[in-house]
Amino acid sequence: MGTNHLDRFRHFSTYSDPGGYAFLYEGLPTTPEGISQIIHTQLIHPAAARATGIKLTNEQERDELNLLTVTEILTKLQQRRPTGLSTDRKPDQRVVTNCRRHALIMASVLKSQGVPARLRCGFAPYLKDGFSCDHTVLEAWIDERWRLMDADATNEYVRDRGYNFDVYDMPPEMFNLGGEAWLRARQRLDPA
Repeated sequence: MGTNHLDRFRHFSTYSDPGGYAFLYEGLPTTPEGISQIIHTQLIHPAAARATGIKLTNEQERDELNLLTVTEILTKLQQRRPTGLSTDRKPDQRVVTNCRRHALIMASVLKSQGVPARLRCGFAPYLKDGFSCDHTVLEAWIDERWRLMDADATNEYVRDRGYNFDVYDMPPEMFNLGGEAWLRARQRLDPA
């Protein structure tokens, strides 16, 4: 893969740019596993928030799910507790958000470290039994290839669900990219 092609995935977009909060990335881990551990102490999925007893108002959940940029997410985190991206952030101090924002933050941190990264939307069969849920993951160019990663899940989570794969280097069959799913559905509806 040519360097020019990869360069565009090293640069921040409007969404992934940490803006004035870039200093928060200093000293963060450089492995996908380490970055994911930091993210899990900053963000919390709505279902996990409810499971920990956090009472969310509809307005709060809607507002936090509508944080679209890394800058907005980091601003909210600092308003809650201005200690940076600390690993001792309690669940009620985290931003309640979904898989897209988990992937976005991870891609942003990787880009800050010079690693090409991009978000991928599609369907994950490992999140709910018998059903492929719409989901957002990311790909990062590591070891001269794109590695598919789920910043929202953990290896323990997928093992508990009966799967045996690494969420930081997922096999392609564990995530159906949106475009590919559309093509397969189209072929079933309109066979040649």
